[in-house]
Amino acid sequence: MPDYRREAWTRGLKALGVDDPALGAKLAEEFPAHRRKLPLAYEETFEVLDALKSRYKLLLLTNGSPDLQEEKLAMTPELIPYFDEIVISGQFGEGKPSPRLFAHALQRLGLQAGDCVMVGDKLTTDIKGANGVGMISIWINRHGVVRNDEIVPSYEIASLSELQPLLDKLSAE
Repeated sequence: MPDYRREAWTRGLKALGVDDPALGAKLAEEFPAHRRKLPLAYEETFEVLDALKSRYKLLLLTNGSPDLQEEKLAMTPELIPYFDEIVISGQFGEGKPSPRLFAHALQRLGLQAGDCVMVGDKLTTDIKGANGVGMISIWINRHGVVRNDEIVPSYEIASLSELQPLLDKLSAE
């Protein structure tokens, strides 16, 4: 991971016209420590998870290397107890939108795709993957991104606070 991080910073700087491998190495070392000081959970996250936890099985499906994803989870440990299962794609060997990864996640919960909802903020991984296995997909579009019709979510919300009313509506149907 350190080599990858150093290379990513060095290439990124070079793309901006800064050819300085030493600076890339320095930023690669400093970034993780700085990132750990800034855990990210949206304001409504825990309120929504509190409401969902008592009614649904919850699974966190995250893309990436186990080291990085476990580090992110360690930065916000209060998230972990909300989830019945946590699946990190790097441990499975395939990333979202792989249908096999989604099938693995569903198997871990003992559920079928038609009985589940995927809530995610990335069209190309979360929504495409859910659509590919026949799962209802809910895209969190926090920034009002205009999407094309290549990947179409079942539903679109702007905030997690809109999720519970949508799930209530879906349950009533």
